Amino acid sequence: MMYKILLSCALLVVSATTVLGCDRACTFSSQNGDQCFYTCTNACNQSPAHHKMQFLNALANKGHQCHPNGAASLACEKTPSFGVCPSHSWSCGRGC
Repeated sequence: MMYKILLSCALLVVSATTVLGCDRACTFSSQNGDQCFYTCTNACNQSPAHHKMQFLNALANKGHQCHPNGAASLACEKTPSFGVCPSHSWSCGRGC
């Protein structure tokens, strides 16, 4: 009986961690001159294309010049206001 209770508690903690976690969906992949490149992955039960569009919209709302670069990636112009390439990423999940 105690074993079942401990197992149930462990599963509850793992489930809560999965739901409450903050996953990186799009991350910096490379830089070529004045272009920063980012790659998006499956995260939070959403496709890379979904995260790419969400990230593009968020960057555009901040005034950055970015565009799609393939099915799961995007590129941004590196300007003084954009800052350093690795400082940008897109996350999903609770607590982000």
